Amino acid sequence: MNIIVADIGGTNSRLAWIERPATGEAVIRHQQSHVNARFPDFETLLASFIAECGDISTISLMCLALPAPLRGESVTLTNIDWSLHRKHLAEQFNIKEVIFINDFQAAALGTTVVEPSKLITLNDAPVEPLGPRAVIGAGTGLGVAYMHWLQSNFRAFATEGGHVDFAPGDDIQEELYDYLEKKYDRVSYERILSGPGLIDLYNFCKESNGNGLTAGWINQQAMQGDNLAAVTAMRLYATIYGSFVGNIVLMFRPTGGIYLVGGVTAKTAYWLQSEFFLDAFLNKGRMSSLAAQTPLFLVTDEDTGLKGIIEFALNQSLQENS
Repeated sequence: MNIIVADIGGTNSRLAWIERPATGEAVIRHQQSHVNARFPDFETLLASFIAECGDISTISLMCLALPAPLRGESVTLTNIDWSLHRKHLAEQFNIKEVIFINDFQAAALGTTVVEPSKLITLNDAPVEPLGPRAVIGAGTGLGVAYMHWLQSNFRAFATEGGHVDFAPGDDIQEELYDYLEKKYDRVSYERILSGPGLIDLYNFCKESNGNGLTAGWINQQAMQGDNLAAVTAMRLYATIYGSFVGNIVLMFRPTGGIYLVGGVTAKTAYWLQSEFFLDAFLNKGRMSSLAAQTPLFLVTDEDTGLKGIIEFALNQSLQENS
């Protein structure tokens, strides 16, 4: 049984070809990451990946983790101008079954198999092993999912929590809100806690509209300490991120832990271990003790989503063969 999986992000897509024999363990035969901007659509990317696989035969199952709310057969992705249709993909590539799930459902499932060495503890509190979990991630966008233990395993549920309205916490954040509102009309947390959001934060702190900026450059400048605007932007990012994660505690009561994932999250780990982040996380007034009792981890493995969609696909293939 040949299975293709893909974790499609706003910037990069990670794909894998898995071969599951009739007996024995499944094996990853080929794995690759691609920059989305090099392809006009997902079909072109998929055709390129299948060509890389070389001797792949009939594909029994393809599972895709997609950055968008899912409903029906078709989906248009949120932060990249691609549209996908399950039936069309199955027919074009002669795939027996195509399944879509949300990218943060996949990321959440990936946290169940992440190696302990890939976890940084941000708030050391007791974990209830079967308690609810929340998964949050800053990348090209801002994703949120939650998990519950049902029967014999965790089940992941997608949300669009990254798009909730940004609530300024002080005078500087109110100025930031006004700055972003002029540009976007409506200001969500994703407009701040993401790669593009970091660029807007830097321009706000610098009072410029610099072109050619990247989140990585801003983070590097801040780490060097010479660029005051970059340092201010990263501290502001950490403060707002911490406050947002603290809000997730109040909404989901994740006694099994909160897991922070995503490419921007991993690359900005230094700032998320700072007092700016943790103080904002704990600053929940009468509910501060609840935040303090919530275990919080940063996942440094940027393949968490791919590992999650692999887990999903393998479980799906087992069900089909049972």
